[in-house]
Amino acid sequence: MRLLHTQTLDFQEFYDNSRPPYVILSHRWDSIEVSFQDFKSANNKDGAEYEKILGCCSFADKRGFAWVWIDTCCIDKTSSAELSEAINSMYRWYERAVECYVYLSDVDSSDKFRKSEWFKRGWTLQELLAPDRVIFLDHSWNVIGDRQGMARDISTVTGIPELYLRRPDRLRDASVAMKMSWASRRKTSRVEDRAYCLLGLFGVNMPLLYGEGRKAFLRLQLEILKISDDESIFAWKGGYRHREDLGLLAIWPEEFASSGTIGRHSFSKDRPPYSMTHKGLKLHVPSNVVEGTNQIVMPLNCARGEEELPLAVVLCKHESGSWARLRCEELITAPVERIWSRRDCSYPNKATIYVRQLELY
Repeated sequence: MRLLHTQTLDFQEFYDNSRPPYVILSHRWDSIEVSFQDFKSANNKDGAEYEKILGCCSFADKRGFAWVWIDTCCIDKTSSAELSEAINSMYRWYERAVECYVYLSDVDSSDKFRKSEWFKRGWTLQELLAPDRVIFLDHSWNVIGDRQGMARDISTVTGIPELYLRRPDRLRDASVAMKMSWASRRKTSRVEDRAYCLLGLFGVNMPLLYGEGRKAFLRLQLEILKISDDESIFAWKGGYRHREDLGLLAIWPEEFASSGTIGRHSFSKDRPPYSMTHKGLKLHVPSNVVEGTNQIVMPLNCARGEEELPLAVVLCKHESGSWARLRCEELITAPVERIWSRRDCSYPNKATIYVRQLELY
């Protein structure tokens, strides 16, 4: 991790065991920022972007901190290996910072706080949630408030419940669908970053492949499936009326926009694991459910709020033998008689089906 000294403005590399206390900056990127090379060679010293770095260092120094991390100048983005390491480590770096300073360049008074463009960017979601202490500053580096004290306003703007703003240690309790909903209305400059900016929030790592487009979001979901049994990852809906060739995984984060109240439940215990294969997402379902039919209701181990019945998706069988999601424009509630019991899913009473994942590229 490369840190910038707040007084000398010199860089120094640190590793986990030798890293000093540091603070970290969160901000909305402008069209031209001061890169690592620019800062080293003293280029771009006349613009607001350079002044932003100096302002951060000055503010941190006044608060007694000698080291700061700023994403624009502390990463050598000409090195793909360093960039990949930084993005995969970024959530942890924000989490371990003593303080995070959110610089709102478009805010000159507290009454404009909710309207800041900072709340609309993809990368700033993890920067809001990961640190233990978050301090908001206006364009003149005046303190507006902190995350705990402004939790109600932030919740109104972002849709994130106040609990997780006041207690970030409770983020592990939030479902996949709920976290996805927080990202659903945020934007990034590059398509792939819609997925990459969420790696830390879901506790996964994966290689960065700029140029892969929206396939990155599919890869993100597959990585989540490897470490989590949270079936709310399937609880999305999109504007695909009359489509019968889509899979169980979402194409865009926007499809979770209405999933903010969905939580995990254990309606069906000991559900057999699922995995992605070349034939599609491999699922085990009760044999009696699929016998003699081309359409099934698949209950999920999740529900909205305090509802006592699970959400469900509808799957239909194609002539090829594979299955696909039907009626993607809605999430239904599974009737009581459709909830699969442990006995239904136990061996040898289970059948294997493959839900293909199409129209992603």
